[in-house]
Amino acid sequence: MWWVRKLLWQHCSQLSELSEHLGYAGDYRQQPEFMENAKRLFSFFGYEPNSFVGKTILDVGAGSKLKTKYFVGARIFALEPLADRFLAELAWSDLGDAERVYSQPVEVQIGGLRQNVDFVVCINVLDHVYSPEKALHNIYSYLKPDGEFFLSVDLHNVTHVGHPIRLTKSFVKDMLEHAGFKIIREHESLPYAEAYGEGRAYTVICRR
Repeated sequence: MWWVRKLLWQHCSQLSELSEHLGYAGDYRQQPEFMENAKRLFSFFGYEPNSFVGKTILDVGAGSKLKTKYFVGARIFALEPLADRFLAELAWSDLGDAERVYSQPVEVQIGGLRQNVDFVVCINVLDHVYSPEKALHNIYSYLKPDGEFFLSVDLHNVTHVGHPIRLTKSFVKDMLEHAGFKIIREHESLPYAEAYGEGRAYTVICRR
């Protein structure tokens, strides 16, 4: 059924996402609070700004503004299916600050990234994709053998056009383990809120 979700994602979900970034979601990203919360999130889980100096970070589902600019001295790659639209239509978008920008779905394999990434960040994205299994499989393939994966999602049982995937803790953990990840730490809620949007936030830190 993933192909049905793909059609809905292409023709409905992505248009809804673009509309949000042109509106209230974009308004939030232009406020100092956006990066302040990114700093609080990463520091809560023990990441310092210099944790990945000289390393490569892949920001999956980066959105219109880069949370990963929290990390200094790192090579930041952005993977965002709406990147071309954000760069063309949002003057304040900083995706262009990334060393590389891939404007394509996470479900599409990028051969040049295989085993070339030290740290993957995926925040509030997995319920927006059309195949979370394919997404996690690709992310696993991009990480170096000792690479680390920071996954943070909202757990919720309700789906709609903007969130076509229902996420539960057991579903997320099963997908991660099936993809080959080793779960190191997990935590519910955020240091500044219960969730990114709806439900309850769930963060998992994994290694390849």
